[in-house]
Amino acid sequence: MRSIYETDYQRLLAALKKARRERRVTQKAIADALRRPQSFVFKYESGERRLDVAEMVHIARLLGLEPSKLVRDMAKDVAPLPSDRKYAFRG
Repeated sequence: MRSIYETDYQRLLAALKKARRERRVTQKAIADALRRPQSFVFKYESGERRLDVAEMVHIARLLGLEPSKLVRDMAKDVAPLPSDRKYAFRG
């Protein structure tokens, strides 16, 4: 399992945090919309807690971001692992 401190994951968190700040949305407002405590937002933004895909989709939508575009943009910068070529399961 890769670490939450991976550069790739940190870019995703930075994009979500940047979008939240640009829209002048508080952590509490996001947390309330998700029916979670404000600490939930603080923890994922600081990297203390890892987001799952469903959570990322909900947060992106709340911020007016297209989740698939967010992932595509992130994927452009993700360096391939040596195993990507060795285990490329293509039909």
